[in-house]
Amino acid sequence: TNHGLVCVVSAQTGQVRAVLDDKGLLTAWRTAAAGALITHAMARPDADTLAVFGTGEQARLPVEWLAGLRLISTVLVHGRSQDKSRALCEEFTAHGRHARPALADEAAGAGMVITVTPASAPVLKPTSETART
Repeated sequence: TNHGLVCVVSAQTGQVRAVLDDKGLLTAWRTAAAGALITHAMARPDADTLAVFGTGEQARLPVEWLAGLRLISTVLVHGRSQDKSRALCEEFTAHGRHARPALADEAAGAGMVITVTPASAPVLKPTSETART
């Protein structure tokens, strides 16, 4: 669940002019937009496979926003729950994206990786293979 609010402040005085309870919508959009922009900027120009680590509500938006910036041929979804991973893949597929669940090591090898998880422990353990890339 996203929570967020926006404070509108006067550019002249710094005083708060309004507080907007956006129910997390603007927070979700900002997070997705930032993730999509940096992923696009940092990825190789020919990268077209995207891995998403996470299956919650933040997992969908960055994929959609990144797809507006570049071609994504395949979305690999890795999550702790296989059911949630499959459900997210079905949602992506329903919106015209080729998506499938993936194990962590396979997802880590994608040309682009977005992590959208509140996990308190690492979701990917470094290996000699992932350390080289």
